[in-house]
Amino acid sequence: VDVERIEVLRGPQGTLYGSSSMSGTVRVITKKPDTEEVFGKIGADTSFTKDGDMNFGFKGSVNMPLSDKIAMSVSGYSSSKGGFIDNVAPGLEEEDYNTEETIGGRLQVAYYGDKLTINSSFMYNKLDAEGRPDEYIPTPGDARVAAVTDELQTVKVVEDSYINEFLGFNFTFDYDFGAVNLTSATSVFDMELDNRLDDTFRVQAVTPIPTTFSDFQNNTRYRTKIEEIRLSSNYESPLQWIIGGFYEANRRKFRQTQPTTETNNFFEFLTSIGAFPPNLCGTLVSTCFGAVENSAFDGTESIKTDQFAVFGEATYSFTDALRLNLGFRW
Repeated sequence: VDVERIEVLRGPQGTLYGSSSMSGTVRVITKKPDTEEVFGKIGADTSFTKDGDMNFGFKGSVNMPLSDKIAMSVSGYSSSKGGFIDNVAPGLEEEDYNTEETIGGRLQVAYYGDKLTINSSFMYNKLDAEGRPDEYIPTPGDARVAAVTDELQTVKVVEDSYINEFLGFNFTFDYDFGAVNLTSATSVFDMELDNRLDDTFRVQAVTPIPTTFSDFQNNTRYRTKIEEIRLSSNYESPLQWIIGGFYEANRRKFRQTQPTTETNNFFEFLTSIGAFPPNLCGTLVSTCFGAVENSAFDGTESIKTDQFAVFGEATYSFTDALRLNLGFRW
């Protein structure tokens, strides 16, 4: 909604933009608040999907000067995508069940002083999908999908939902000391994914467990904090330079369960006939060691990574057509 331009920088760009940009970097530059005037825009769109529901969306933004040095901008968007897959599971029939809703926006506040410039932004986005856009092939001889009689049909006995919600905050200030500029950028990013999937057909197809439903669920939480400080030259000279430091802290927590009917009974049967060794908990998938009862798989994972870097770059212009660029990053 509020993109000013997109820059595509050819690789390698690992000196100033980090280890993930060796092949190049794509920079999405948003419009900064303007102290000169009030302006804005609003838009809407709609479309139709064959054999499905209507799609529509709204978006808008507004810029508001608060003084001769302070301004604020707000942008927002919302979209709704209609479904086109019919769930034909007996007793759970639903037409066009794979709908998708997105809502989000950004708030920016900026201060433009004689030497000091400050920009802060807050961004929010949420995607909520109620069903997967997948289908089964009509197979009359297979009781598991016998209800499927046409294209764009599926058999789901468990809710097939996906939710992606994130918050982003950035605070940047730039101070002009005359010969050099000091820039500091602080960012915080928090994202949570809730994924739920009907895994009944796969469990029935590849395991001997006589399940009636398998409910695959996972939750993932990402938290990232980034701080970067740069000093750069700000004077007329054929030699220009920049040096800086970078810190990033990533935290990820992952939790998965897969409640699957008849799992415990199946392993208890294998144990009773000697096909599976007994264990201290009685059965493999009981609540031993915190495991979830009747779950085909469950587990947790916690990952922490920290990154520190110092970097620099110098450019010497011999002529208008020839310059030498040297950079380092550790």
